[in-house]
Amino acid sequence: MRRMYVNVHRFRPLISHEVRRLGGEDLDAVIDFYGHASRTYFTPLRMEREIYFGVFVGETLVAAAGTHVRSTRSGLAAVGNVLTRLAYRGRGMARSCTSAVTETALEEHREVVLNVREDNAPAISVYERLGYLTHGQFIEGPAVRRPGWERLFGSLKEKK
Repeated sequence: MRRMYVNVHRFRPLISHEVRRLGGEDLDAVIDFYGHASRTYFTPLRMEREIYFGVFVGETLVAAAGTHVRSTRSGLAAVGNVLTRLAYRGRGMARSCTSAVTETALEEHREVVLNVREDNAPAISVYERLGYLTHGQFIEGPAVRRPGWERLFGSLKEKK
């Protein structure tokens, strides 16, 4: 995974589609867009608290992006949930949504960050055009926490 960041000095807005701020009244469209498993994640309160923008074609939400965490105390916001329906990809809609989210987040936060898979070249290109820079790379995966004694002596037990 790659961690990228942008600040107000580097940000270059690029909005080429009509984007609109998503709120609690858009909850059904958001759940339909991200999938019904997201019903417990997306709530009216979350939609009002976080920053989400979307592109609609008719009544259908076809692209969206948002923040999944923000801290005014730390001056940071994290962009995520950037997605475009398959039939609408390659048209710059995710770029427009990400740009709108980033611009709004930078009004309250000194830096905006996001994580992107290393093999997602189209997304990395979009983020770079918006002014995002790579902060670093990291590995993401599951971990199992074990008690301290097991970490210290577990390998001895396994050798017997």
